[in-house]
Amino acid sequence: MNERIPDCLRQSTAKGDGWYEEDCEWAKIAIAFPQFFNRPGDQEQAKQTLAAYFPDAFEAYYKRELQPGESYEKDRRRFEAENLNRFVVRACWGSWANAVPEGMVGVYARRQSDGTEVKVLVSEEHHRSQEDMNKIVHPPMPLWEGADA
Repeated sequence: MNERIPDCLRQSTAKGDGWYEEDCEWAKIAIAFPQFFNRPGDQEQAKQTLAAYFPDAFEAYYKRELQPGESYEKDRRRFEAENLNRFVVRACWGSWANAVPEGMVGVYARRQSDGTEVKVLVSEEHHRSQEDMNKIVHPPMPLWEGADA
């Protein structure tokens, strides 16, 4: 059955030769076999899921380039490429956590290019002003003393 799926949607043998997980990869099957996914909205949901998580497969199948904001995965890749040399926030703790002063946020950030990690304090105001969930830290900032406590 896997051989009947278009190449651009087919699972590679490295991932188990025909095994598709149910959370996102179901969309590949739904698009390849629309006769089995024919409830109202099934095809639109499959198309949206494919675009969001498998942009390369989407673009190859539909022969259309996804634009910024149309694919979570493609936007994530773009963000990571554009911020390769910046510290990107990976986790945050409020003043309820040990060693985080009132009005501050403890931040763990990592620079992808060399793997350097920092733990810094930023003001709650600064933290809230960052719109994107992928916040950028611009050291130098005060080190978060006692972060491992």
